[in-house]
Amino acid sequence: MSSIKYVILFVGVLVLYSCRKENEVPVVNGNVVLNVHAVHHSWDVSNVKIYLEANTLVFPGRDSTVYDKSLTTDGSGRVSFTQLFPGNYYIYASGFDSTWGANVIGYKLIYLTEENLINNEMSVTLNVSE
Repeated sequence: MSSIKYVILFVGVLVLYSCRKENEVPVVNGNVVLNVHAVHHSWDVSNVKIYLEANTLVFPGRDSTVYDKSLTTDGSGRVSFTQLFPGNYYIYASGFDSTWGANVIGYKLIYLTEENLINNEMSVTLNVSE
């Protein structure tokens, strides 16, 4: 009877150990903010998706699924990406400009470096066009 207890204990420990996630990486967030203002013919563009891709120097393309994050511009054509790390980013905008009645896109390489940041924040204008 005592050997059964040891087997049950061994199986229990084995099950608990196997449930532990190996190589679990804690989530670490940065403290840099990137403010983006989408503009078309000098007018704010609301309700346009802005996509963000980190750690790249090459435009990732128009496939929105390859981007790390996305936000939709507010009524003033603005979004703010938060908790970023310094580095190289590409932003890409795609959507419909209801003021001009046209589909618009735009993209831009962003360097979030200590030299470019003011109080860990950067504001950029992203020009979009047909």
